[in-house]
Amino acid sequence: TVIPAWRKSDVNLRTYLPGFAGDLVDVAEQTSLEVRLSSKEDQRLRYVLGVFYFGEEQVTENFFRQGNISTTRFNPRLETESIAAFGQLTFDITDTLRLVAGGRYTREDKSQLTSTASGGLPGPVQPPLGVPFTGDLSFEKFTWKAGVEWDAGPASLVYANVATGFKSGGFFVAQPPANTFAPETLTAYTVGAKNRFFDNKLQLNIEAFYWDYKDQQITFVGGVRTGAGSFAQGSTTVNAGKSRIYGAEFEARFAPTRNDLLSLNLQYLNGKYNTLVTANFSPTGAPVTTGCTTLGSRLANPGVNGARFYDIDCSGKPTVNSPKWALNMGYEHTFEMSDAINFVLGARGNIESSRFMNSNFRPEERQDGFATADAY
Repeated sequence: TVIPAWRKSDVNLRTYLPGFAGDLVDVAEQTSLEVRLSSKEDQRLRYVLGVFYFGEEQVTENFFRQGNISTTRFNPRLETESIAAFGQLTFDITDTLRLVAGGRYTREDKSQLTSTASGGLPGPVQPPLGVPFTGDLSFEKFTWKAGVEWDAGPASLVYANVATGFKSGGFFVAQPPANTFAPETLTAYTVGAKNRFFDNKLQLNIEAFYWDYKDQQITFVGGVRTGAGSFAQGSTTVNAGKSRIYGAEFEARFAPTRNDLLSLNLQYLNGKYNTLVTANFSPTGAPVTTGCTTLGSRLANPGVNGARFYDIDCSGKPTVNSPKWALNMGYEHTFEMSDAINFVLGARGNIESSRFMNSNFRPEERQDGFATADAY
């Protein structure tokens, strides 16, 4: 199997989420290639072997402005190259019991060329860019998976596995050396069952999981270094000391006739940052607004315009963008117009509970629960 791919995206947006205007422009071009070799399915030991390549070039502009208080402009140029080799083995212990084991080696190289500018400028005026700076990072990691599968019946599968995951570190837009973040790692435990009943008319699936993160990457608007002893507000990424997510998902699909299909998906999610301490930046030195605990403050060396960093402890807070409950329901009917044409009518709905959209946990950063519905 050979899968080449190419994608280009062009994003231009304005946000007021941090409490002031931010303009973000991002043009990215990606290419990837995956090649897999698989064994035949009718043998006791089956395998999948493969290699993967990914390359990306990004041209970005980040322009945050608070009028005369602080204005920051970054123009990073980023390049990423990732190469991986992977394999997975499936071995039949009996006709109904299987063992699964796999591994993946990944290496990623990243480089940047970034220009910055800052100052207190009113309105949409952009400060002139300064001398650009460069940086290079390399990461490599071996991850693995181990599991067991059991055919509990002719149309019933029970499975359990544990797997590790890796997300490389990288750059955020700031003057070096304080412009990088470390990789995050994940150990994921999963157990579940997939079943079909009544001549495949009813499908019931259930899965429970526990994800254990280390050094999870958290992005927020904080203080970034724009020069020697100079700081301004901008998007920064740090590593949370430790976090975890656990939950469960139930899925049901029922086809009472060949032309009717009802579906339901219910998800429960419980995420928490066990350890998360961030340094929030105040360009005027005034206390920052936060939904977390303020541990103390310190002058931003050498204290330009009285600017200060406030250490904020958000340990115990829920993970960002993690609604505790999500429910999806749907129904569709197929009208058989002819042997070659079907006409499908359907409706579906989605309900999600509230979640925080930013790791500062201010009240205005909380998305209330909502519902959507559409017909097609």
